[in-house]
Amino acid sequence: MPDGAAAGKEQAENSARGRLAAMLAVALPMILANLTLPLMALTGTMIAGHFDNPAELAGVTLGASFVTMIYMLFTFLRMSATAVVAQADGADDMELVRDTFVRMTLLAVVLGLVLAAPSGLWVPMLLPFFGSGPDVELKAMQYIGIRLLSAPAALAGVIAAGYLLGRRRAISALVLQAAANLINICCALLLVYGLSGGVDGIAWAAVVAEYAGIALALLLIAGAGFPEAPPLSLRRLIDHRHLLRLGYLGRDLLIRSLALLVSQFLMTRFSAIQGTTILAANAILLHLHTLVGYAIDGFAYATQALVGAAIGARDLRRLRETARAAFELAGVTAFAFALVFLLGGREIVVLLTSHQDIAGMAIRYMPWLILLPFVTLWSYIFDGLFIGSTRVREARDTTLLSVAAFAILVFPAYRLLGNDGLWGSFALLMALRGMLLARIWAGLSWEERLTSGR
Repeated sequence: MPDGAAAGKEQAENSARGRLAAMLAVALPMILANLTLPLMALTGTMIAGHFDNPAELAGVTLGASFVTMIYMLFTFLRMSATAVVAQADGADDMELVRDTFVRMTLLAVVLGLVLAAPSGLWVPMLLPFFGSGPDVELKAMQYIGIRLLSAPAALAGVIAAGYLLGRRRAISALVLQAAANLINICCALLLVYGLSGGVDGIAWAAVVAEYAGIALALLLIAGAGFPEAPPLSLRRLIDHRHLLRLGYLGRDLLIRSLALLVSQFLMTRFSAIQGTTILAANAILLHLHTLVGYAIDGFAYATQALVGAAIGARDLRRLRETARAAFELAGVTAFAFALVFLLGGREIVVLLTSHQDIAGMAIRYMPWLILLPFVTLWSYIFDGLFIGSTRVREARDTTLLSVAAFAILVFPAYRLLGNDGLWGSFALLMALRGMLLARIWAGLSWEERLTSGR
């Protein structure tokens, strides 16, 4: 082989290794951190799954799903923080990094207080739409009323996670998330089995974990400080240009989150009207799907951070390599989860509940869980590319179109095919999001992709 060809091959191999290493350095800790997130809901589901009363399991799963949907509405805070911090960090603007974190943390605390304070008024108005019956609603209300007391801490924790990810400090995010979930598991076991806390004990354990998590995060971030930034300036902190940018990003990402919230509501609604057994079985499968989503989303989160840094530094090569590595590694992860569910899905379900009718129903629909990782990875990674480059309008519009298609299709599909129709409609929603984003991305030149959307 000629020397030039050998050198070119070696350079390509080094480049491939480099892009995979850069992605894994951020993604692996984020995957592990993400995998701990649904443990808060899974811990409650697993403990409640062994209660004598099936309504308690259904109530906890409904309540946890409800709280998860509400908090999902505010994921725009983390995505905005990650994108802006990553681009500022790539441009070495430490003042903007620090100011963004302070602005958004204050906003998160205010929003959390607004969410928690009147929860006793608005939650009872929404729960009947799930059609789950009075016994299940009562247990769900117990759980939700307690869980939302931690809303200020939970939303501030979202900002801390976005900041750490934007600065590519993924190991710190992992340590904090793992610590919070370990506290949650220990408290849940103590309150439920040690103090006979029941549904209330599961909820209080999550509250303690969320406040402990944000306390640890603030100590870590404040301890590191911002030595390269000038003193904090109130004038700059309330600068209308920065506030407007965050406002535009937040608006579009909030609309995107609202649309996804509608899809989650419809999934829960059409599960609940099929009865307690289907509701509980689908809840278990959705928790497992969320587990897969958090794993693949680890690559999407890493993509947001690395794309943002590449745009801030105007580094076209890094942008290309980030996109390629994200799809390669997400594909491997999707295959691994599908294989786990294919070979061990039955054992996983039995671990989560001792009720044979619920377990049997969950196993009946396990094939959808095996298929979904291959369908969803495209929407997750393309989301990471568009959000990292702050092209959030495209992420918003494609999500709106996909959820509209899901909302139109789900009722006739459910009437025709039952629960299979429900899961098939959900799979179509995820596939459509990925296809629409892929088409837009393919129409952009690399220079356009390197340009910040806002």
